[in-house]
Amino acid sequence: MKKLIFLLSILFLAVSVEKVAAGPAYFENPGQGMFQCHADNNINSDYMKGGGLIVRWDQLQPKNNNELDQTALNSLTNSLKSKKKHYLHFMIYGMTKERIYPPWLNLYDSDSANDQIGVIRDSEGIFPQPWDSRYQEKLGRFLTLLGTALKNAGVTQNIEYLEPAAGGYWASTHLWIPENDLKTWAVAAGCQPTDWSCLGVKYTAGVNGVLEKYLSAFPDNAVMVIGGSCRYSTCSYAGFNSMVAKYGMRVMIKSAGLGHRDSSCGVRYYLQPLCGGDSPITKCGDEPWGSSVACHGAERGFDPALGCGYYQTLLYALSTEKISYYCLYDREIGCQEIEDGRKIDDVNREVAEKLGAQITLLSANLNGNEKNVGSDLTIDFRFGNNGLTTLIAPLKQGIKWVPSSYKLFLEFVKNGQVALYQEFAINPPTTSWVPANFNKEVSFSVSLNVSEYLGGANQNSRIEYKLYTGLTDPSGEKNRFAFKNSGQNNDLANRRYLISDSFTVLGQGVPTSTPGAPTNTPRPTDGSPTQTSVPPSTCPADKPSRSLGNANCDSSVDNDDFTIWKSEFLKKTDTVKADFNGNNIVNGVDFMIWWKNRQ
Repeated sequence: MKKLIFLLSILFLAVSVEKVAAGPAYFENPGQGMFQCHADNNINSDYMKGGGLIVRWDQLQPKNNNELDQTALNSLTNSLKSKKKHYLHFMIYGMTKERIYPPWLNLYDSDSANDQIGVIRDSEGIFPQPWDSRYQEKLGRFLTLLGTALKNAGVTQNIEYLEPAAGGYWASTHLWIPENDLKTWAVAAGCQPTDWSCLGVKYTAGVNGVLEKYLSAFPDNAVMVIGGSCRYSTCSYAGFNSMVAKYGMRVMIKSAGLGHRDSSCGVRYYLQPLCGGDSPITKCGDEPWGSSVACHGAERGFDPALGCGYYQTLLYALSTEKISYYCLYDREIGCQEIEDGRKIDDVNREVAEKLGAQITLLSANLNGNEKNVGSDLTIDFRFGNNGLTTLIAPLKQGIKWVPSSYKLFLEFVKNGQVALYQEFAINPPTTSWVPANFNKEVSFSVSLNVSEYLGGANQNSRIEYKLYTGLTDPSGEKNRFAFKNSGQNNDLANRRYLISDSFTVLGQGVPTSTPGAPTNTPRPTDGSPTQTSVPPSTCPADKPSRSLGNANCDSSVDNDDFTIWKSEFLKKTDTVKADFNGNNIVNGVDFMIWWKNRQ
């Protein structure tokens, strides 16, 4: 009975952690999407990728030790086990009447001599000095505890990104504050009261040091730095480019203030050089300054009477700034009020349909649907991008994620099982698929030699396959990019798209169970395969089939096979022995196959 309860608990983990799309998969594509700002109470609309979770240091580490509060940690962990993605918003900054710092820091004592870290007390609140080594050490300890706990809970893959408290106002790099407050910051930095250049150097070094703590504690996640400026240009944060040079796409940037009632309506033109053109270095996000007049009244935010209407500002700003991420306030999500003839919620969906890259497979033409083993197959592809940005993916090289192109894959499928999987370099690379006015078309071809593993038992064999294609990440993590194509013949759940319903291979092949069988070696041509995979090998004839859950191909389907499934499902190994249904993914479906056939 205890074993059954344990196995059922693992099944619950598989079902709860595995992401299930509530709507079109392209709303959940990696590296982009629509989120609720700083909350997750209204993320059920299918165009919402997820929400923000507030992370409070005082609640998670109420005592000065190496332990986290289990109640607060469990609450955060359970939220991250939902079907939607989340970003973590770290509430570690001043400008609030709430006591948001751990009590053991003694920041709320009237005697500043008891402070455990360097503090700035200005007219707006209490701020840690971002350059203070004691603050960075204590913050780093907390972040490391949290990052380790969330990784052990198996939920870090459900974190879209971290939104760190970088060191300025509103958790951003913002220091556009009254001059007297700015003087307070300068003096705290050891500068003369109006030496803004001195403050800028100290502040930049401090913010970079803080960001390093987040990146070290969460090595598998990216951070989204909220941009901002200082009242004087020489004291503005100037370290973003150096952080991107070191960490690549692990460091992203967000503007907070769209819809602000100024001459630009909050549009930030500095984002485009970072995330636009054919050489983007990272991803950009945006956040509104306030809600729309239509859904909230004339308090603040988007106001068409002032030239900053909801629809016109969003579409202009996001296309100008080349945005991949955007967040909405609760009032806008699902709002049916009308502004300028459009429902606010319809505008939200239109924006979600354009965020980042939006890829459609326009055509795929084969130079024949019947080929002999060893003959050449060429496929001419035509793709469209009607999004805001080019299509980039991180190539993970240690601590740095290098902006790179996606790869194209082909899957030859027979009776629902993948017989052969191949990946191809794309020329022109997806990093150059730059849309103009929400439109870009690209064409390229791939060529391959029809593998002997697709052949039959003899020279007269005719084996029919369904042939699918798609895009996958360059780091080998099987993060597939969903197209906007629909249609019942496409396998949308696995993000693969049918290009031939009946591709026939003629001639004799080799047994897939042959020990040490060589892989198919493609010819080195443009668009040639960069990686060729033999299908998951079948087990010997006298052993239970791999399709029954026999991961190690021994004499039984048992707990040893479950152990392999668990390790691959939690990504502790990069093998796919437990891919029992042949879709090149190890997930809860494979667990159910094992569970049904276990002995």
